Amino acid sequence: MGIFRNHANFSVRRRRMYYMVLGALAMLLFLSLRLLATYRDAGIRSYQGDRAAHFSMQLQATLRSCQINAGMNPLLSGEDMFSLAEGLKLLFNLQTFGVGFALKTSAGEPGKAFRGEGGPLGGDIRFLIPHTFWKEYLAFLQLFPQMQLPLNLERELALRLLRGRDFCLSWKTPQGWFDIMGAPLPRHESTEGGFLLTFEKTENFSQSRTLYVLLSLFLVLFALLLMGVATVVYGVLLKLEHMAVLDKLTGAHTRGAFLETGENEKSRALRKGHPLSLVMVDLDNFKRVNDLHGHNTGDFVLRKIAGLVQGHIRKYDIFGRWGGDEFVLLLPETAKAEALRVAEKLRQCIDLDAALHALQVTASIGVYEVEDLEESLSNIIEKADQRMYAAKEGGRNKVVG
Repeated sequence: MGIFRNHANFSVRRRRMYYMVLGALAMLLFLSLRLLATYRDAGIRSYQGDRAAHFSMQLQATLRSCQINAGMNPLLSGEDMFSLAEGLKLLFNLQTFGVGFALKTSAGEPGKAFRGEGGPLGGDIRFLIPHTFWKEYLAFLQLFPQMQLPLNLERELALRLLRGRDFCLSWKTPQGWFDIMGAPLPRHESTEGGFLLTFEKTENFSQSRTLYVLLSLFLVLFALLLMGVATVVYGVLLKLEHMAVLDKLTGAHTRGAFLETGENEKSRALRKGHPLSLVMVDLDNFKRVNDLHGHNTGDFVLRKIAGLVQGHIRKYDIFGRWGGDEFVLLLPETAKAEALRVAEKLRQCIDLDAALHALQVTASIGVYEVEDLEESLSNIIEKADQRMYAAKEGGRNKVVG
């Protein structure tokens, strides 16, 4: 049989509160992770912006140092590019290489762009790495022989080159985190351009990402800890309520819990106009069992009776232990005829049970259909009790309604 109505109601209330707590914790965790991710992204943008600006300043300083007049030379020559690379190496210890691009189309195939070869832009149909820059580029790659740009980073790099502005991108390699920084060179026309690029290994970026990962992990573990505490508290509360609501020996409602739940059920029946019946069960010869066989056998009989009753009633029927050997059963939405049928079935189950038959234990049962739903539950129980006593006086092992 399912759990009893009052205990089920309690469970629903506590379960809702428990789920609300878990939901609130999950929402707080989600918002905290989103806020942390926002700060992380803002920090990354700030870091990359500072790195790009710093590289651009180094380039401008080198241009002045090498006396290269960008205003007079609309497109830097190969010699100027070599001079720039050497100046950056000398002044700032930066290993750089140049990348030029041209969105040219061939005369025979309109709309088809040059296809570049080699390096991070290799295979991209929009870019061409001029031969004049390959020497520095290939020399630079010797520093990172295993370096490969991810496809998404390669696409992002292409977009940054097209925008023609300073940029800094970060990516992870087997050798650690690296920044690729670019600064635009003077353009000849809108379809041509050039960039100076450099790769640098970065420790600060790696440490900051590690910090964000650790903070996120801490938040997740902390939320899981709080959820675990909430689960333990929920289990303790449920166990305490189980002890308060259900009789420890039989699993039936205690007297107080039955009265509280019965009042609620009576109010519901009055509100909806449903019939309501009450069944009082008293065990015959129970005192004799205790006197002859001891209280352990008596406890066995009570558990046996409770099990039989619980196995033959509906999940929303309310079953309680009223006294030492008295049980009470409230049947919602049940008229007298159906209540008598249920009571008779219970009596037969008790009478035909082999263990109870050996101990000569039977049941006298009184049934009362509530006529006035505004009547107090105590009076209703008393009327069912009178019918139960009528069954005892009539020879026991009977049902009187």
